Amino acid sequence: MPEREKKKWYFIVDVGCLLTKESKKSLQLLESITGTQLIIPRIVIRELDRLKRCQEILSHWTKAYSILQWIEECMVKSSWWIHVQSTSKTFPAAPTPPVTPRSLCDGSTGISTTSFNLIGVSTNGSLMEIVSPTTEEHILDILFCSRE
Repeated sequence: MPEREKKKWYFIVDVGCLLTKESKKSLQLLESITGTQLIIPRIVIRELDRLKRCQEILSHWTKAYSILQWIEECMVKSSWWIHVQSTSKTFPAAPTPPVTPRSLCDGSTGISTTSFNLIGVSTNGSLMEIVSPTTEEHILDILFCSRE
């Protein structure tokens, strides 16, 4: 076998390559070329999984937002039916940190079509931003306290 036929081309990708439509197309075309191999590092898989979860969290946030709007409308239109916990019934509780840092979902991670910031957690946020309860946690707190 001639030396030229034994050569292999290895392509190592980052998240930016997979998120960019043009780059992804080019990578898919490489599949049909003999002697090429695509290598995806484990960190890329982890970052893609984190981004996927982030999208799920954003959809939950949207749901929570619409529920809060509905609660406000009900408080105006059907105050006889809906009851929201007053501050006098609130029990002290330790704040729960969010599942995923907000900076990962809000675009401050440096994700662009050509590059990817591997550091997913922003150091610009305050401690209170990290440990403050989310809207969903406030709703759950109200539900648990109203059962009593």
